Amino acid sequence: MGKSFYETYKDIIRQRALELHEIFKNVPPMEAVKSLYKMVDDEISKIDKSNMSCKKGCYFCCHDEVVMSEMEASYFLEKIDGVEVDEKVLSLQNSVNDFTKLKWADMKCPLLDKNGECKVYENRPLICRTINSIDDPQLCKEKKLHPQLYRIEIASIQMVLIMLSNMKNVSLHNLIVK
Repeated sequence: MGKSFYETYKDIIRQRALELHEIFKNVPPMEAVKSLYKMVDDEISKIDKSNMSCKKGCYFCCHDEVVMSEMEASYFLEKIDGVEVDEKVLSLQNSVNDFTKLKWADMKCPLLDKNGECKVYENRPLICRTINSIDDPQLCKEKKLHPQLYRIEIASIQMVLIMLSNMKNVSLHNLIVK
């Protein structure tokens, strides 16, 4: 089996993350997160989307544990204040010690509406911005994992957000406990 994307490009990703860290280390956290999100959105806008299976209405990838840096979590909480969450799903997710032991349906993001659309799309975490499938959309309907679109710049931004948060992460379902 060949090297993974991260193994192949780890030195380039690390170098770019260090460069970004220098740029953002003294920027106020909320401004840094907003700027880094914009960088990711700009990077994604450059991608030829003709081979991407992700489209509005598809929420297959929204059935997983959403993990974000502490700095991102602060930004996120401020932006989603007052948004209604699916209390039943949230309660179930917080009742288990191991999120991965939940059934697929119970891993649903508690911030999806009844139609599967994200209630916080404009302010969604970085991981939600960066998961883009480049495989047959039918695989989403069949609930099968498939290849993701990887980009060096995006991986570097993910790394710098973790660095700026002193390597601390938090899961969304633990963050939005009501």
